[in-house]
Amino acid sequence: MLVYAPEGTAITEYQLLRLRTAKDGREFRTVTGGVMHVSGGATRDLVPFESKKTAPRTYEFVLPNLGAGEYGLLPPAGSDPTASSGRIGKIYSFHIVE
Repeated sequence: MLVYAPEGTAITEYQLLRLRTAKDGREFRTVTGGVMHVSGGATRDLVPFESKKTAPRTYEFVLPNLGAGEYGLLPPAGSDPTASSGRIGKIYSFHIVE
């Protein structure tokens, strides 16, 4: 998977999450305060991944053995200091079938 990140954004600011089926959609717990400052219980749906920089602002990462299910790549909140993960508004989601 390739990610082309905004200027000044590192791949470590993104979160790979397992999405859980809810009544009318999907849900997840996210890390607040950045990946490096994890709050309690927030890592339940966090999936660790390794990456390497392949070009300026471009990162490649190989998905670990995830198994079937719904997943999403959550970008960082950005430069808005008042933004939170609940107000980001987008996640890049995908489905893996067995």
